[in-house]
Amino acid sequence: TTRKLPTWNGSSWTAPQVARSVIWAFCDVLRADYSLRLEDSYIDLTTLAALNTTFEAAGVYFDNVFDKKANAWAMLTSIARVANAVPVPNGTQISMVVDEPKTIPKGIFTKENILPGSLSVDYRLYTDDEFDGVEIEYTDPTTYEKATVLCLVGDDAGDNPEQVKLIGVMDRTRAWRIGMRLRESQKLRRTAVKFDAGKEAQIPNYNDLILVAHDVLDAGAQTGRVLSISGTTVTLDTNLDWTASGAKQIAFRSIYGEEVGPFTVTEGTSPNIAILGASLTAGELALIPSGDTKEKPVFAFGTATEYARKCRVANIQIGNGETVEIEAVEDNETVYSHDTESPPAETIYTVPAK
Repeated sequence: TTRKLPTWNGSSWTAPQVARSVIWAFCDVLRADYSLRLEDSYIDLTTLAALNTTFEAAGVYFDNVFDKKANAWAMLTSIARVANAVPVPNGTQISMVVDEPKTIPKGIFTKENILPGSLSVDYRLYTDDEFDGVEIEYTDPTTYEKATVLCLVGDDAGDNPEQVKLIGVMDRTRAWRIGMRLRESQKLRRTAVKFDAGKEAQIPNYNDLILVAHDVLDAGAQTGRVLSISGTTVTLDTNLDWTASGAKQIAFRSIYGEEVGPFTVTEGTSPNIAILGASLTAGELALIPSGDTKEKPVFAFGTATEYARKCRVANIQIGNGETVEIEAVEDNETVYSHDTESPPAETIYTVPAK
């Protein structure tokens, strides 16, 4: 049998055609008469079509048949997982977000815009019965039987691996890379942060990169507001601690809630004055609030490793009034370090001849 699905050409759906596509399978669950029957206005086709181009170029496919009744969201999750992605609601539309390296924070949150007393940090500690690896089950492309590949990181022994079944993956390398990403996440993304903020907390979306600067997370992180910027001189509303070793950095929150910087600074004529290594460009200055009618810009200060923590948004809850709760997990780019690597050679066992 050959799977055929309608595909989106940018303006309309084509007749069913041969497709191993992750995206068109995802859309079929949303659109088909035997599934959710959603109209196109409820599907984020612009984002999904762009992702389809990316997945096809990378050789990422979904090879599976759903032949029994199942929860539709669980099906969408299974389809997206083969691309290290998840289904997400985006306003009134259903979309997909890929877990991938990100360098531009979509928000910066400090003691100045985190509601007092709302910040909590959860450090997930190691336990004696914790998994020491991940074993991925996938479908062998030759025999169509179930096969497994073991994914180990660092000192993992693989004696008690987590068993994970991947639906729609018929490539050992792909299965291993997904497993290695999962295992690295289990070992490195262990610090969870939760806090309440104002409406600017609605700017980032699920899995977006944000910066959190707070002395609860880092004793060396200092925050406050900028009183003025003149040339390379930045005057702040609080005295900074310049005694820590290492180069000092400062970052500002833009008028869009995002980060401007970080910039290397040295101490000025007093502890509340920072001297930038170079004058800000016109574009950078335009992004930093100024004037009496705007809120004074927030800053985060410290060493390169302490001025703020990079976190990924895991959940956003909009409360009553203007309060928004963000749950995030501290990011670590090592999670993606195996994305272009290959798994160890497969061990082939043969039955001795009589």
